This record gives sequence, C-alpha cells and structure tokens, in this order.
Amino acid sequence: MVLIDDLHGGRLIGEHLAAAGHRRVVFLHEPQQSPDYVSAGMLRSDGLAEHLELVAVPAEPDGSVDGRLPCLDADPSLTAVVANHDGLAARALRVLTSNGRRVPDDLAVIGYDDGELAEMSGLTTVAQPFAESGRMALEMVLSMVAGSSVPVSRVVLNPTLVLRGTG
Repeated sequence: MVLIDDLHGGRLIGEHLAAAGHRRVVFLHEPQQSPDYVSAGMLRSDGLAEHLELVAVPAEPDGSVDGRLPCLDADPSLTAVVANHDGLAARALRVLTSNGRRVPDDLAVIGYDDGELAEMSGLTTVAQPFAESGRMALEMVLSMVAGSSVPVSRVVLNPTLVLRGTG
C-alpha cells in the first residue's frame, strides 16, 4: 500500500500561513459523507489546525462555492482560504476576485494536489508525489505477481508545498 501523508500536507500549509501572520482561516472542503471514514480532507484539516484556527466551510453538494464565502466579508479575522483540492481553490479564487478581493493582498488562497489547474491559475498548493506513488505501487504489484517477497507492505510519501502567487 502506498499512501501520501495528508496530515503532513496540512501541517505544511499551516506552518506557511502562520509564518506569514495568518491566525484564522477558512478550510473549504466537500461535505463529509460518513463519520466512520477518516478522509484525506480530515487529515489535512487536522494538520492545519495544529497551527491555525479553522472555520470549516463545506462546498455545496455540486461542488460550487459561490454561496459559501460570505463568511469572509462578515469576519475580517479570516485571512485565508485553504481548499481541500485545487478545484475548490480555483473556484474560490474565481468567486473572490470577481467580488473585488485581491489575492494575495486581501486574502491568501491555497489548494492541494498541484495539477495543471494549479499551475495555470498560479495557485499556491501542496504537490502530491503522484508519479512516485504510482511507480512504487506498480513495483509492489509486479513483485507480488512475480512471486518475490515484498518486505514493505506500506509506504508513506510526503507531499511538498509549492509557492505561487496566491498565498
């Protein structure tokens, strides 16, 4: 099994924002479907919460965020939006800038995944080592198919923070 350490990814964002003077942030996420499952988003949130006070804001069930961000205008102590993935961050960035918010001057916006969307948007994000995780998983499967013993049954990889123009 190859995993990516989402708790560590949340810590990276939390450390970065705290060092930049942020104290209270919105964590924008999908609605949690089951309390019995610890999702990647919950782990990211836990890592963030080690450094910052969080206001959890679930996106709409269809993934839209338009009606979910007025809390930022109502509470000036909220100085950043951290999204569970780059898609939500890009949607938040679009809504905020269309409402006249200057990013990162007024508000930081940070995503998670570091796909093409993050790069095209200039989004600060956390990069998951997808290529490395895929390579390692394939090696483990091929080793099992070949009958070789696999000494490691669980590998945990660390993501990295990618600083761009939004946070």
